[in-house]
Amino acid sequence: MKDLFDTTYINELVKAFGKAAVRVKKSGFDEVIIHGAHGYFISQFLCPYYNRRTDEYGGSIENRSRIVLEIYKEIRKQVGDDYPILIKYNS
Repeated sequence: MKDLFDTTYINELVKAFGKAAVRVKKSGFDEVIIHGAHGYFISQFLCPYYNRRTDEYGGSIENRSRIVLEIYKEIRKQVGDDYPILIKYNS
């Protein structure tokens, strides 16, 4: 298993989110939802309690939310401008 602290692996995951969204669109769904709540992967990046990173993905809220924006941009690039992208996250 790859180290989750490896930014190369993070880049691979971002691309994988985009590919998954394409599969969702091709399957005929009306939208794709990024699940960033309930302690899952994205939620852990957003939460300062869990995210103890010292690189560009940790520290400030801007850095902790970087991965969410990268995932969104990758999905948008792959599904196009006319396909709805929603995100669910904890408040």
